[in-house]
Amino acid sequence: MKLDGKIIYIAFALLIMFSCSKKKNGNLHSTQTKEIICAEKFYKQDEFSLKKPANWHVEYTGSCSSFAFAVFDSLNPEIRAFFVHSLGPVYLSLPKKRSDLALIKSYGFQIPHFAMPVIDPFTPSKFLLETSKVLEIQENEKYKNICPNFKKAKIINTEETEALFHSSKTEIIHLIFTSHNQVLEGLVTITTLPDLNSEGENISGLGNAYMIVGVCAPPEKFEYNVCCLFEILQSFHLEEQVYQDCVSGETYLNLQIAKAGKWLGNSVSALKIAWNNIDETDKDLVSYYTDSTVVR
Repeated sequence: MKLDGKIIYIAFALLIMFSCSKKKNGNLHSTQTKEIICAEKFYKQDEFSLKKPANWHVEYTGSCSSFAFAVFDSLNPEIRAFFVHSLGPVYLSLPKKRSDLALIKSYGFQIPHFAMPVIDPFTPSKFLLETSKVLEIQENEKYKNICPNFKKAKIINTEETEALFHSSKTEIIHLIFTSHNQVLEGLVTITTLPDLNSEGENISGLGNAYMIVGVCAPPEKFEYNVCCLFEILQSFHLEEQVYQDCVSGETYLNLQIAKAGKWLGNSVSALKIAWNNIDETDKDLVSYYTDSTVVR
């Protein structure tokens, strides 16, 4: 009996979605830490719910498109899973920033995002490299304890995947970076999207990053914790009434952005596939950047 090709595809997708295989041959890292019994505790707030290991901490902020959370080991906060629904805005070109500067000098306009960097080309990996500057803006300081700043980031691999929204770009980024003078390994998916008006035009010259979903840990502990971190993200669910309040009266695009943040399963599935596709070259680069002074 032959199975329909679509059924086979769906079955494969579900297998990837709900599994996270650790590498048995040629392990990327080794660690002496005790294995975590993951996501054994149900955590619920009025806005959302998820599962996490016992004694792990949950931090969250914002609502709707400004919502963000992180779940991390209370004793080792560098081991974390995180989600930021949107971050920005940033400039897409230097001429636009110069134009805003002229308005400030000539008319005294207050432009809150003027300190934002110019990211050209506007890609997820370029945005990631500028995250530390984006987080310095007063409006974004609330994300500092949630989203890593990716300082001194060295990208191991970047893979472009199916875009989440029309005119957007989505990438999965494997990297080494520093946080509080500690070297960390991360796997992150980011979507970048220019601000578009009702005609689909970018008049503002600005853009935002959306659906920043990722995990990080010290390189020697990353492989040991990555599946647990995926499990935490997979368990996240935005409460239905909160979601309905967020999408009420929104445009089609904003509706799609809100819908993407209701459940992180698709993003986690993409991260799992990227994790299982890590090859020997990636491993060598991780070891090189971890052992060198490049990111220290």
